[in-house]
Order: sequence, then C-alpha cells, then structure tokens
Amino acid sequence: MKTFKKMYVRFALGFLGSVFLMFLCVLLAGADTALACTTIIVGKKASADGSIIFGRTADTHGLSPVRFMYREAREGGGFYTDPSNGFSCPLPGDACGYLTMPGIDIETEGSWDEAIINDHGVCISATESIYTNDKAKAADPFVDDGIGEQSIPSLTAPYIHTAREGVEYLGKLIDKYGNADAGNGVIFGDRDEVWYMEIYAGHQWAAVRIPDDCYVIAPNDGRIGKIDVSDKENVIVSAHLVELAKKGGFFVGDGNVIDTTRTYCTELRNYSQIRAWETQRRFSPSVTAKTYDENTYYPFALKPDKKISLEDVMELCRWRYEGTEYDVNKNPEVRAIGINRTRQTSIFWLRPDKPEIMWNCFANPEMSVFLPMYKNTKVFPEAYSRVPTNTYDEQTAYYRFLRTGILAADDRGGFGKKVRQSWKDTQKDLIDKTVDRDKDYMANSCSDSAAARIFDSVGTKALEQADQLYFEGMSGWLDARMQDGGSDSPDAAYENITN
Repeated sequence: MKTFKKMYVRFALGFLGSVFLMFLCVLLAGADTALACTTIIVGKKASADGSIIFGRTADTHGLSPVRFMYREAREGGGFYTDPSNGFSCPLPGDACGYLTMPGIDIETEGSWDEAIINDHGVCISATESIYTNDKAKAADPFVDDGIGEQSIPSLTAPYIHTAREGVEYLGKLIDKYGNADAGNGVIFGDRDEVWYMEIYAGHQWAAVRIPDDCYVIAPNDGRIGKIDVSDKENVIVSAHLVELAKKGGFFVGDGNVIDTTRTYCTELRNYSQIRAWETQRRFSPSVTAKTYDENTYYPFALKPDKKISLEDVMELCRWRYEGTEYDVNKNPEVRAIGINRTRQTSIFWLRPDKPEIMWNCFANPEMSVFLPMYKNTKVFPEAYSRVPTNTYDEQTAYYRFLRTGILAADDRGGFGKKVRQSWKDTQKDLIDKTVDRDKDYMANSCSDSAAARIFDSVGTKALEQADQLYFEGMSGWLDARMQDGGSDSPDAAYENITN
C-alpha cells in the first residue's frame, strides 16, 4: 500500500503541468482583457491602531507573473527609456533604493514597479486604471510617447522623500512629458499622510490629501469628485485643470470648485460602482444607502462606523460579497473585489514610531496569504526572486501560490473552504507575531540582513504551506476522476460493461 501511495504521488506530480494549465484556461476564459484594480486607503484616525493603511489588488488577465526585487541606490543621474512606447528622459542626480514587485517583460513592456517602498519610507501604489471622457481627451490628447503607467513608479520612487513630494514630482513630469495612453490613479503615502492622485488626460491631473479620519475605495473610475483648487493645504492640481475644461465647454463646478469626476471622467459603470457601494456598506452601513444604484456618485471619502484594522483591509481584498444578495459565488456576472485574475496585492502598513511594512500577496488574495516585508529587504528565497515566465514554472513562488488558488477557486464550497481557512489562520498568526518580528528587526539595528532573514523564514514557511495544500487538492481532484462507469464498485462497473 505504501508503494502504491508513492506511485500515486509521483503520478500526481507528473500530471501537474497539464492539469494546472487546463484549469487556468477554463477559469480565466472570458476575463476582461483590460487591466483593472481595486484601491483601498485608510487614514490614521480611521484605522484601529493609528496606522496609515493603503494598497490595491493588481487585477490583470491570463498569466501575469511577478517577483520580489530590490532596486539598489545609484549615483549620478543617467537616462530612462521605456521600451514599450519609446518614451525617454534624463534622470536627475542620486537615486535612492526601493523594494518592489515588478513584472517579467521589462525589456519589452517596461518595469511595472506597481508597489514600492523606498529607502525613505515613502510608499507608492500604482496604477489604478480610470477612464477619461471624449471631450477631455479631445481638449488634451494623450501623448503616444509620453509617460505610460508602467513607468510612473520607477520614474518617481527614487527621488522623493515624502508623499506630498511624490505628487509634486510626478505632476511636474506629466506637465513636461505628457501622459501616454490612459487615465490612472496613484497613491503616495508616508507615516504622516497619504495622497491620492488621478491623471485624466495628456497633461491634466488632480491630487487630494486623504482626511485622517476617513477611508477611500477607488475601483476603476474617477473618484475624487468636488475639490476646491484654492485649498493648497489639501489639494494639488495641474496648472490648467479648470481653465482647460471651461474653455472646452465641459467644466462641471463653480468658480474654484471643480467636480473632477463629472468633468474629466466617463459615465459611471456597474463594473466599478458595485465595489464602491459594497465597501461603503461594509464599513459605513449607518450612512450608506441600503439599495444599490449604479448611477449614484458614492462619496469619495467616508468615516467608518468602526475603526478599520489591517486584517479588515486584507479581508476586503478577498471579498466576493458573501452573505449579501450580490454574493458573486451565486451571481458570477457581478464584479467582485476578490477575483481569480488578480496577479498580486500589496498593502502598506505605516505605523507611528515603528518600521514600515509592505504586505504582499501572490495571485488571488481570496486563496492566498499576505507576507510582511520590511522596506530594506534586499535578498529573498530563490522562489521569490527567480524571474518567472509566461510558461508554468513550479520553481517560482508566483506559480506555486497561483496553482493552489486555482484548484481552491474551482471548488469554493469544498477544497476552497479548507484553503481559505488555512490561510486565514496563518494570516492571523503572522499579524499577531508582528511584535516579535519588530523586536528582532530593531534589536539588529533594522539591518538589511535582519530584514532578509526574517522574510526568509516567513516566506519559506508560506511556500511549504502552499505546496502542501496544493498536493492535497490535486490528490483529491485525481481521486475523484479515477473511477469508471460512475461507480467506485468493481462489481458494479463490470455489470455496466456486460449488461
């Protein structure tokens, strides 16, 4: 019997590649081909522990591997070129280093450093796809060889020391070189404040400081809404944001107050609105309408009824509206927050007087786990830093988490429940043990080596857990398909053949 079990396991492992790809093709078929993400921001007085929390799910289509990487500080400027559209520009002086999760096609598609924490503790989450209306695009067209969303973080992160400086720096770049091909939302955060910036057309943009006592949900539509451009403390905008719209006849507002959403963005869409309403119903039920309306402009920033924890934000990234009338597991046409085609999710946790942490999750967060990393983590276990390809590679962390999640998502009511609970328990343990990791890290002078050692322990254990869950799920899948004739009884199967 033991010999049979060993043979069975070898068969499962050998069968791995073809089964995995089959599942992936089936589950990702019909996926929206446009990049689409969900951003969540929580101010320090709206969070349960006084921290600033923000991040986003990076939702894409098909296989879209990522890895961890630390880009080292460098001296003396240089030159930047984006191979995807030919954009190029000189770089300023010395650049600081930063931790990120780039894509894989850097030589052809650009860096896609979508989640960054730099040496100065400034964090960037980019980019949230938003959509510009035709009048705005006609008045200020996109610049074909301008700054694409794939380049925004890489051009900005090495040269900023605060969140506000990030907005100002990127704004000057957009003013000078133009925005390439789409509307984008970008978040800049530090320990003191967090800013949300929307880029609308070729050279038009607006940014707002998030109120400390509020949270924001931004799901693929322009969300800022009404702002007073004379409020220099909390609002930064491009020089001609109001003037251009007034001249073009599409301005919505009054005097110095502009409604950026109605002025520059497309009509509201159910695809995005359901995520905004469900999030606000979750966190602010006392002031959120009980009935969903696609055409309602839901508030940009709201105070939560109950202060929001780090774990609450993680669970939001996994949410499929279970327990509501829009439960996506029963209504697959509804756009959930937690979806199969998420390639990675990053959440920044900026606590007062404590080390900055970026929590990262490979693949669909519903069936995966967030792993903590200190900002100066420079060396990673091989599976996390190995450059994956668009072909399945079981030596990489991305595919090892993804394959477990795909099997789990295919059977949410069975194997999926086990996977989700397993990761939930692990997640709680990781959060609870933050105090111990902080003590270790600070006792070792917050050194690079301490950061690397701590993540090595956390990351290795998580991979082992992902593998174990996968093998259990694959064994069950194979076992369920080993029977002939719809019966596991040899006698019954024989009778089916002979009768």
